[in-house]
Amino acid sequence: MAEIPLELTVHRSASLERSAAGLLRHLRRGAIPGWWLYQSPAQAHRWAAYHRAYALSRTEGRMIALFREAFIWTAARMGGAPLALVGLGCGDGRKDRDLLRILFRAEGRQPRSGLEYFPLDSSPPLVREAALRVGKALPAVRPRALVADLAAEPALRGWLPPRVSGPRLFTCFGVVPNLDSPSFPRYLARL
Repeated sequence: MAEIPLELTVHRSASLERSAAGLLRHLRRGAIPGWWLYQSPAQAHRWAAYHRAYALSRTEGRMIALFREAFIWTAARMGGAPLALVGLGCGDGRKDRDLLRILFRAEGRQPRSGLEYFPLDSSPPLVREAALRVGKALPAVRPRALVADLAAEPALRGWLPPRVSGPRLFTCFGVVPNLDSPSFPRYLARL
């Protein structure tokens, strides 16, 4: 993937101290937290390969069509104003990239200006991959890579970088099964 300038911003919820403490809590309960499985570049690469091979959103034609239809529906309702997309649990960024492509040039419109992308995940290698993937596919979109532990339900409102004058659109693809918190849907609603 082509190199673009990229800076990772790490939220205090993903600090080394908090990550180590969270890992110990899980291990004491006899569990391994999902985020621990893709912290290194090698782990992230294996996770992404597994996801591409087995995720229905990448392998099942009807599911692929459903995502595309949802992306077109979303783009039609967002209008052409500047927009910031925050990809919560962005993974390797493929779904966010697909949505951003449609948002960038919604049916019958001129290319959208002022489109920003904030890939956010607990895995620095996946956040980097998502940012680079989008930056390569859509050079006009400037990704700002963010690392945070969504399981900790971090306060993001004051932490997210300043945004464009338009709305923020949050995506959250495939995160819920990785979290054992029944409060996570309420957390998403507050965002």
